[in-house]
Amino acid sequence: MVQKLIFVLIISYIIWEILEHIAFPVYWLIRNRKKNLLCGEPGMIGQEVVVKKWNESRGQVLAHGELWKAVSREPFSAGDTAIVQSIEGLTLTIAREQAQPAQAPRLGRDQEAAPA
Repeated sequence: MVQKLIFVLIISYIIWEILEHIAFPVYWLIRNRKKNLLCGEPGMIGQEVVVKKWNESRGQVLAHGELWKAVSREPFSAGDTAIVQSIEGLTLTIAREQAQPAQAPRLGRDQEAAPA
């Protein structure tokens, strides 16, 4: 009786270790492999930043709660928002936000477009 209990406990422990160190990590790897990165350079590109200081073509911006050096071909002033285009070392290259194209209002079935 005691031998069977010890045998079952040992086998259970071995199965758990296999699951914990092989099966679970493989499952998590497959599940998370297509998610967007949130850190590092890929996580910064396309993020909105707020200009804190600006002088001609360079200045400081606030991104993810941190002050970063930034450069741009466009003029900015404090308080403007911009989008991160690229990163070189610890310097961000930024550009103005692209304006969303205006969309024509959708009309219902019983509405007609106004004549031009």
